[in-house]
Amino acid sequence: MRRAAAAGVVAALVVWLAVLGVAAQPAVHHAYDALAIRDGGTVWPSLSLRPKDEKYFLPVAILNHIEGPFQVLFLNAFYFVIGDALPLDPAVTQVPNTIFALASAGLAYLLVRRLVSARAAVCTALAFALMPWLGVTIRVPWVFNTASCLFQLLTLYLYAGFALEPERRLYRIGAPAALALYLTTGLDWPAFVLVLAAFLFLAGVLRPALRNRANVLPAAVMAAYLAWTVALFAYGRWGDPRRRELYRSTMLLYPFVKAGGAAPFPSLATVAAYARDTLGPALLAAVAGAGLAWKASSAVAAPRLTRAFYGAMVLWAVGTVIPLLRMSTSLTYGYVAAVPVA
Repeated sequence: MRRAAAAGVVAALVVWLAVLGVAAQPAVHHAYDALAIRDGGTVWPSLSLRPKDEKYFLPVAILNHIEGPFQVLFLNAFYFVIGDALPLDPAVTQVPNTIFALASAGLAYLLVRRLVSARAAVCTALAFALMPWLGVTIRVPWVFNTASCLFQLLTLYLYAGFALEPERRLYRIGAPAALALYLTTGLDWPAFVLVLAAFLFLAGVLRPALRNRANVLPAAVMAAYLAWTVALFAYGRWGDPRRRELYRSTMLLYPFVKAGGAAPFPSLATVAAYARDTLGPALLAAVAGAGLAWKASSAVAAPRLTRAFYGAMVLWAVGTVIPLLRMSTSLTYGYVAAVPVA
C-alpha cells in the first residue's frame, strides 16, 4: 500500500512539473540565453569522432563556461544521444530538468527522514517540488539550476552519513566526490561551502572531514578553475584585449562578481511579489515540515547531528535569501534558496 501511494505521489509530481512547465514557458525557445545554450549543446554531436575535430569544441567551452563544465558536457552528451530522433524544443529539453527536480525531491526526503522523521521528510520533498521557480526553469535548455540543487542534497546526505559512519567507504569517498561534482556546476558554491563547513563543525566532524584524503577530488576541481581563470586572464591581457574581462566570468570569480554587482534592496512590495512567485505554496509545506520536525525533535536518533542540520539550514536560508532578493531579476534564481527553504 505504501509503495502504491509513493508511486502515485511521484506520478502526480511528474504531471505537476509538466503542467507547470507548459503554463510558465512558451512552446519554443525564444530568449537569447536559451537559444545560445541550446545551440552550444549541439556542437559535440555535430563533430566527427576524430580527435583533430574536437578542437572545434574548445570555443564552445570558452563561451559556455559561466555555469561550469558539467552543463556543457551534459547537454552535448544528451543531445548526442537524442540525435535526430527528437526536436530540441522545450518539451524535450524539459526531460533532464524534470529528472533532476524529482531526484532532488527524493534526496530531500531521504535526508530529512534520516535526520528528523518520515512525516517531516514528506513535507520537505513536497516543498521543494511545489516551488514555482521550477515552472520558469524546468523547460529551459540549461540544467545548472536543478543540477545544483540535486548535487547539494547529495553532498549533504553523504556528509550526514559520514558524520554517523566516518569509516564507511561509501561516505568517506562519496561525500567529497559529490562535493566535487557539485563544484562543476554550482554558481552559489561560496555560500554552500560555508554552510557545509558550519554543518560539519556543529556536528563535531569538521576535523576528520578535512583530513579525508578523498578531498583531493574537490581540490582538483578548484585547482582547475584557478588554472582556467589565469589562462583566460592571460588571454585577455596579451592575446585578445577585447576579451580582457572574460576571466571575471569563470566559476571561481563569477559568484563574487555577481554578488558585488547586486542592485540596492528593492521595495517591500517587490520582495513580497518575488517571494510569492519564486517560492509560493511551497512555503506552506515548509512551515508544516518545520512544525513536524519540532514535534519529532525529542525522538531523533542523532540529536547533535540533527541540531547541526537545523542550524546550517537556518544559516543558509538567511544567508541566501537576502542576496537573492537583492538580485531578484529572474525567477530562475530561486534555486539558490530552494534547498534551505524546503
